[in-house]
Amino acid sequence: MIMPAFEPVMSFADTILDQGGEISTKLDMVRIEKFPRSAQKALR
Repeated sequence: MIMPAFEPVMSFADTILDQGGEISTKLDMVRIEKFPRSAQKALR
C-alpha cells in the first residue's frame, strides 16, 4: 500500500505572517523604486 505524501497544514496565523512578509517586501521594493536613496528634496 502506497501512503500519500504528508503535507503539513499551515495555521491561519502562519498564513497571515507569510502574507505580511510578502506585502512588506513588495512595499519596500516600491519605496526604493519611487524614492531612491540618491533623491534630493528641492526648495521652492
